Amino acid sequence: MSLQLTYSNEDERLLSKDYWENIIQCKKDFLELDKDPRNNPFVKHEIAQSWIESKINGINPDHSSVYSFLSDEELHKIQEDNKLLIEVAKPLINTFLELTMSTGYKLQLFDKNCFFIAGNRLDMDIPPSNRVVRDLSTTAHRLCILYKKAFQVVGPEHYLTKLNNYISTGAPIFDENEEIIGALVLIQKLLCEPWEKHLSSIKAHSLGWVNSLAIAIGAQYKLHKTNQILEATFELFDEGILTLDTDGRIIRANQEGCRILDLDYSQKEEANISDYIPNKSPILKFL
Repeated sequence: MSLQLTYSNEDERLLSKDYWENIIQCKKDFLELDKDPRNNPFVKHEIAQSWIESKINGINPDHSSVYSFLSDEELHKIQEDNKLLIEVAKPLINTFLELTMSTGYKLQLFDKNCFFIAGNRLDMDIPPSNRVVRDLSTTAHRLCILYKKAFQVVGPEHYLTKLNNYISTGAPIFDENEEIIGALVLIQKLLCEPWEKHLSSIKAHSLGWVNSLAIAIGAQYKLHKTNQILEATFELFDEGILTLDTDGRIIRANQEGCRILDLDYSQKEEANISDYIPNKSPILKFL
């Protein structure tokens, strides 16, 4: 699945000073006067709907962060359920973590239920040991998971006040069945007036970069799942099966293959086929 991007030329208009001031006023009217933000032409439908849901769910926009209280067992289950996603994503994320930290950006990985599972946090998002960050308000990770496409939330579009000076860019990660398994998010602080011209370029570049990295993580995840299936299938064959590299080293052998060669299954990857077949054997011609 190719991920959809929400950026368009219209975003330049949406980042105008008028847009910024109107969305701030609209949000204030919604929170204080309960005016429906869906009737405001300056507010994207997805953003307005998310504000409404956040309010219905009792989320306080002035809270510094949103945590879920979980038991040790629940925390462990989140890690176990997302073990493969974390395993394949961390090497790619870690490649950029040092860069993002030095530039003030935050790169974060969330599972499909919006639990933070890897990356670097905002300073206000460091929870106590018995809590985990799970922000179900108007955020890039929640919206990209909900709408199954890359999504960007700018400044006061966020429901939480603490994020009013940030741009959040999120892209969903898909598995081999095109089901969402998580989201990758880049958070960057606004260092200029949001309507300044070059911010449109920053938005577009951020969206493309996060989107590409999410696709790469999804590809690695699918590859690992495919290999797991192949490994399981490999073991089901009644015949002895070996796979070798170009130097004759045994890369993989199923149980029956190890039995035929009298090879220790746990040490099969340290063996070479030449140790078991004579040099003059005609079999070697086919290897």
